[in-house]
Amino acid sequence: MGSTMIDILQDSKVLNKFSKIMGKAKSKPSKIQKEFNGRRFKIGFQEFDKCQIVSLPHPSSSRGLSDEYMVLFSDEISSLISHFKERREFVTNYVRDEAHKDSDIDIFVRMKPSFF
Repeated sequence: MGSTMIDILQDSKVLNKFSKIMGKAKSKPSKIQKEFNGRRFKIGFQEFDKCQIVSLPHPSSSRGLSDEYMVLFSDEISSLISHFKERREFVTNYVRDEAHKDSDIDIFVRMKPSFF
C-alpha cells in the first residue's frame, strides 16, 4: 500500500489539492527497483516545488524487505536529505564534550534550525 501512494497522488482530485499546498509537480513520478538477491520492492520518487516525495513500501505488505535492500537506495535518499538540510540551513554537528570525552556517546548539537 505504501509504495502505491505515489500513484494515488496522481489522481487529479488529489493532485490538485496537494499542489495548492506543495506547489506544482516538477517531475513525473518514477519508480526504481534495484537488482538484489532477495525480495525486491519499487521505491517511488517525485519532486514538487516545495517538497520531494519518497514512496516506500508499507511495513504490513513488505514482508521480506531487508535493510540490505534499502541501503541500495542510500544515494538517492541521502542526496534528498542533504539538499533539504542545505536549503533550510539546517547544520548538524556531533561534538564530544569534556564530561563525555572518554565515552562512545556523541552529543548531538543542532544549529540554525529553520524548518519553514
